[in-house]
Amino acid sequence: MAKIVTDRLRPAGKHDPHGVEQARMLLQTACGMIEREMAAKVWATGDAFSMADCAAAPAMYYANLVMPFGNTHKNAAAYLGRLMERPSFARAVKEAEPYRAMFPTGSERAVTERFRRPSAGEQSRMPSRCALYRGKGHR
Repeated sequence: MAKIVTDRLRPAGKHDPHGVEQARMLLQTACGMIEREMAAKVWATGDAFSMADCAAAPAMYYANLVMPFGNTHKNAAAYLGRLMERPSFARAVKEAEPYRAMFPTGSERAVTERFRRPSAGEQSRMPSRCALYRGKGHR
């Protein structure tokens, strides 16, 4: 997945189509494995939510952003849907929304645009570091 994302950050004429295609094939293989595993399971280890699901959630989320799999891997997509319904993960995704614009989605914006400083309006919507930790048991 990292190869696909970092290739999007490369300047024009410096892309690695062969490497990206190999990475896409690996991601397709991983999605296929998850698809088969989740055909008979609710969660990664069976019927009970576990730390394995906590570990899988971010990778599934970003894999779907990089290479959407909802139409090709129904069981994997359903699993991601269940993960997204978990209150803790849904909260983490919601809290990260202000920063999603910084993730390279593959649009043709210039690299400088992707990593530009947020506008004043965007900054006002981003929680401060202190606000992120306040009341969440962090010191």
